[in-house]
Amino acid sequence: WAMRRRRSWTSTGQSAVVKPVSVFVLLVVLCALVLALTHSVTRGRIEQNRARQFVDSVNALIGQQGPLPTMRWRDDLWHLCNGKALIRGQTRGYGGDIHWLAAVDLQSGAPRLQGFQTNAHQETPGIADFLSRRDDPWLQQLRGRTGQDIRQVATLTGATITSRAVLAAASDALAHPELQQAQSEI
Repeated sequence: WAMRRRRSWTSTGQSAVVKPVSVFVLLVVLCALVLALTHSVTRGRIEQNRARQFVDSVNALIGQQGPLPTMRWRDDLWHLCNGKALIRGQTRGYGGDIHWLAAVDLQSGAPRLQGFQTNAHQETPGIADFLSRRDDPWLQQLRGRTGQDIRQVATLTGATITSRAVLAAASDALAHPELQQAQSEI
């Protein structure tokens, strides 16, 4: 009699567990389907927005409006044929990699930094917010500087490692090996 009672309790316990688990699995599958559908419907628009954001970002860096010439990246350098070049790269900051884009003026003798911006970073919020602001005074002081001049810029107190990484990246951008060839094509 005790054995029979135990089996009865086990089968009742199993069905009490199986039903909620089945409902949970069904909800997970439905959510995955909804997410997949949403992704497929919005993928094109997301890519268009990213492309437009990139064009706006480059235009702000080089001080121009309108469409950009056809992208031809060569070793992380894009010669814009208007006496300017874009260089992209990444450097190691305090919190991880900092992905950056630099505009370089090639018409003034030694290459000069026209603009510098970060595209992605994992630096400490609040301390490294200057990376996300194009009009930040610290980043603005880099404009017009040569590789030699950038070495004289002071790092930011409290963000020493991050600002040192940005200065090294800007200096590396101005020392890019393809810049001489781009200057000769002007």
